Amino acid sequence: MTMQKTVCAGRGARAMAKNKDWQREVEKVLHYPTYYYQSFRLLDGDLLTAREQRQELRRLLAVANKRQKRLQQSEFSESYAARTRLPKMSELRTEREVSRALADVTLFIRSRRSTVGGAAAYQSEVRETLKETFAGMPEVDFDDPDFNWKAFGRYMQQMKKSGKAHEGADSEKAVQMFFIARKIGLTPAGLRDNYDAFLSRQDELLALYDNNPFGRRNTSGADMLARLDSLQR
Repeated sequence: MTMQKTVCAGRGARAMAKNKDWQREVEKVLHYPTYYYQSFRLLDGDLLTAREQRQELRRLLAVANKRQKRLQQSEFSESYAARTRLPKMSELRTEREVSRALADVTLFIRSRRSTVGGAAAYQSEVRETLKETFAGMPEVDFDDPDFNWKAFGRYMQQMKKSGKAHEGADSEKAVQMFFIARKIGLTPAGLRDNYDAFLSRQDELLALYDNNPFGRRNTSGADMLARLDSLQR
């Protein structure tokens, strides 16, 4: 059984209210109802002509580029929205390319994380959810003022990409291992690159958790494994 907790009704109601507020903001930006921007409708051209689509794309691209520039100049410069490649009008040769580009740019505009304020709100919600989810695990401390959220985020992204931290128990284990490694001085890269080896020796790592005998930080994966071996002799 995982440690995932059911989100309380109050939090769910607040999230729904925020989503409704954001949808109203989106509607202010779009010139047409949201269903006009569905890819198949744009490709069919039954609601917006090719000329209207090109005009709307040009307008929305100006909005999207402005949002992305602000993201790139903020603490969210490494976010997916900040790194997303937006189309350029000069690259679009056919009506179908314009239609697809308009559908993609609209999805970008509709994402709350395409704005700095929305990205900050999402980040806050994710952090609160993590704190609630792992409240019963003593090794995990998301309230530590020195906690490096960026390093943690990169680690989890890499772990998920590698297939070792899917939703549920695997993800929870990856989080727990990150905090254990942090306490005993093992670098995130060292943990990630030797994850299976350290996972199989989790009991040994936990035994060191309350009393780190290594006396230094930023220990590589190879050095940490060698030191664990030395303690067994």
